[in-house]
Amino acid sequence: MKLRDFAAAIGLAPGTVSRALNGYAGVSAGTRARVLAEAERLGYRPDRLGRMLRTGRSETIGVLLSPPQGGFNNPFFVDWLEGIDRALAATPFTMIVTAAHSAADEMARLARLTATIGVEGVLFARTRREDPRIAFLEREGVPFATLGRTAATCPHPWVDIDHAVVGREAALRLAARGHRRIALLNTAEELMYSRHAMDGFREGLRQAGLDPRAAPVLHDAPTEAGGEAAMRALLARPGPRPTALLCGNDLMAAGAMRALAAAGLRAGADMAVIGCNDHPMCTMLDPPLTSFTAPVGHAGERCARLLLDLLGGAAPVAELIAPRLVARASDPPLAELRAA
Repeated sequence: MKLRDFAAAIGLAPGTVSRALNGYAGVSAGTRARVLAEAERLGYRPDRLGRMLRTGRSETIGVLLSPPQGGFNNPFFVDWLEGIDRALAATPFTMIVTAAHSAADEMARLARLTATIGVEGVLFARTRREDPRIAFLEREGVPFATLGRTAATCPHPWVDIDHAVVGREAALRLAARGHRRIALLNTAEELMYSRHAMDGFREGLRQAGLDPRAAPVLHDAPTEAGGEAAMRALLARPGPRPTALLCGNDLMAAGAMRALAAAGLRAGADMAVIGCNDHPMCTMLDPPLTSFTAPVGHAGERCARLLLDLLGGAAPVAELIAPRLVARASDPPLAELRAA
């Protein structure tokens, strides 16, 4: 069955049907749902190869995973990819995933995605303030959307989880619980969300009447190993150790808790610890980790949908998601710590 025959069978214009099947903007959710249901009922399947030959389009979206992703087992990227897959499931688009292992490798893989494979658009995360990936894609004229913001002036779709909220609310919570020596084990300094978390953290300390300059801030990789290394460095600093800690993500928090244990200390007993992402692993840690929600799967889905809309001719759209705290046992008041 050809597209025009299918469109006639369900009483819609071929252009409307095409846009609905391709997930583009300009089609209501009800119409898109109706087209997909009728396609399933009538057994209609678009002729992908024929359409590619006619249009010269690859119907592929390139997804670049940035280092250090630790293979494909990082919960952040798994959640993000699942969200992207949900957005593409009802469209003809297929995603091609490539994992870079260094900054130079990122650029080489981007060039391969755009020049050799010919993807129609690109998605990537872990944005930086001055991001060479954006400059490259803009220069090549390849549409893209990002998980995260940058200082780039070129308008493009992005979705970001507001880590300034994480930093500010964590500092305020810990200060309200009596903590005065509060540290931040942050993700890599060049990442934009790291900067937002640090800015929010310092603002929260100021609002609580504490001096941000006295609060230790250490940066490391957004991994368990990074959190463990940063905690060892924090414990090696002279003077009284902090009584409370915010970690850039839950993996870093898990590594920090392991380093505490190796030093004969315990999270929730000798130091209050808060993470970010609220991954299911939080409930399996001992003690269960207080964390901020970061709906990475939803953000991945929105990134993909905004990119599809851009490919369909829509203007770039930006979305900022506010996380919320999920309280557990790892960040007790100062009075409940053994050192209090």
